[in-house]
Amino acid sequence: MAVHSKDGQRWLTKLKRISALVTKHPEMTFNNIGHIMDIEMLRELYRQLNGKKAVGIDKVSKVDYGKHLDENLKNLLIRIRRGVYKPKAARIVEIPKEDGSKRPLAISCIEDKLVQLAVQRIMDTLFEPSFLPCSFGGRANRSAHDALRALTQSTYENPKGAIVEIDIRKYFNSIPHTLLMRCIEEKIADKRFLGLVRTLIKNSAASDRVLEKRQLLELRFHLIHYGKLVFDVFTDHFFTRIINGFDKIALSP
Repeated sequence: MAVHSKDGQRWLTKLKRISALVTKHPEMTFNNIGHIMDIEMLRELYRQLNGKKAVGIDKVSKVDYGKHLDENLKNLLIRIRRGVYKPKAARIVEIPKEDGSKRPLAISCIEDKLVQLAVQRIMDTLFEPSFLPCSFGGRANRSAHDALRALTQSTYENPKGAIVEIDIRKYFNSIPHTLLMRCIEEKIADKRFLGLVRTLIKNSAASDRVLEKRQLLELRFHLIHYGKLVFDVFTDHFFTRIINGFDKIALSP
């Protein structure tokens, strides 16, 4: 089933309506989801931005961008809707790790953060209702402590079971774009919105030194809200299949 989601409601109301539709009809795809991203939405996301965070490569702060906020947002929205929006390269800083090495961190420009947040809110609304109850990573109102409590409860209920810990090394830089987009296309058929997602994923990074190809790949996946969307959608997609496979084995004679 497909639905055209365009109507005259405000963006938050639209997202709530879409969430209810996805919950009731998990198989539903959305042909016109990008229109939710309007001036009102971008303005509210601008208000939510932390103005104390480091600036991007253009050195424009939240205060600077807000001096001509309406003009900037209108210009941004026009570029998005025309399909010509191109994010600026992310500024790279290196964060020390416990083992003495350093981890590159991508810092996006204010305008690009707004687009990332807008895409995140829409994607969250579409995919959150279908995520597995046992999924906790990167989800709203769920934390690592909640995951530990659920694990503890499960071990009490299954004393003869086993706990398997799997750590996928360099997870973000190993996700193939083609498979990732296939997962997203199961819910979204809006070609312009899908193009925007591809643009964000493929964004480049700028640094004072030459980064290894591995690091650049990792950074690109951190550009969409530090990989949150990629992690949620891609991981849940495949873990659902794994768990369903286990269920079939358990139910077989």
